[in-house]
Amino acid sequence: MSKRAFVDVMNSNKLMLAGLRNHADKLVRRSIDAGWIDGYADKQDTVHTADNEQERLKAEKKVKTDEVNAGLQDLNALHSEAKKVVKMEIDPSTWKEFGITDKR
Repeated sequence: MSKRAFVDVMNSNKLMLAGLRNHADKLVRRSIDAGWIDGYADKQDTVHTADNEQERLKAEKKVKTDEVNAGLQDLNALHSEAKKVVKMEIDPSTWKEFGITDKR
């Protein structure tokens, strides 16, 4: 399939289905009967449903990504505060115990 936009593909198929339904009596001798058209329409509906689900999942992913980023920002602030306190109160020789590799 060519790299056409999803909406263009769906619109093209919608038009094709409408045309097939309108001229089904002329196409039946070429093996395009009501059953074939119904199968085509079912596939169109399946793809449309899958696309809607994909868009919903993208939105959920964005929300989760925002949650993770906010959590990381909070975590970094807490780490920075803890590091500052450790550096003020603990002897530099034991800083490695806290994962601090700074010299001062």
